[in-house]
Amino acid sequence: MKRLLLALPLFALTAIAAPKDAEAGLGFTAFPFGGEYAKSGLLYTSPFGHVPSVDWKDGGNYVQLHLFELIDGLTLGEIEGTDVKLTQLRLGVNYYKKSGKSKTITDRVDGVVFYGGSLDIVKNTDSDNDYLAFAPAFLCRAGAQVSGGMGLGIYVVPSIGIAYVDQDGSGDAIDAEFKPVGGGTLQISVWTK
Repeated sequence: MKRLLLALPLFALTAIAAPKDAEAGLGFTAFPFGGEYAKSGLLYTSPFGHVPSVDWKDGGNYVQLHLFELIDGLTLGEIEGTDVKLTQLRLGVNYYKKSGKSKTITDRVDGVVFYGGSLDIVKNTDSDNDYLAFAPAFLCRAGAQVSGGMGLGIYVVPSIGIAYVDQDGSGDAIDAEFKPVGGGTLQISVWTK
């Protein structure tokens, strides 16, 4: 309940700040499967916990802000059955640009391809695993979408990038490592104009 109460003002602020032209729209994207993983198998990038992103679209541009991940990470609390108190500062954004290539599947459904990137910053603080990670990645978002007053799309999004991981969270580059990051997600988006 605490997370929901924190999320509502952020969503309202996003709705107020978004441009109001004919092509603009707001929505959400769910990430039911997948993620981006580093070579060690640790998850350093979005999505965490499969919470939805808050999305803004304007013509061929599509931005996913991981506001609910930020709230979720700040409110994790104590791990059950241990003395470990976990907090994660999670800042994530994905940007996509629609390619000029789309294919009409039916009169209301189009096959589309978007190219873009993501940037995730994660600061994990707990007694067992304290780290700071910066992870840029390249993304390709391909799928089918229905447009109209309200839109719906389902996409497969492979990703490849690199994570800069400071294992002790100190910000000291001496103990930091660069790790390849790869993976992908299934995304289901809904939006309205």
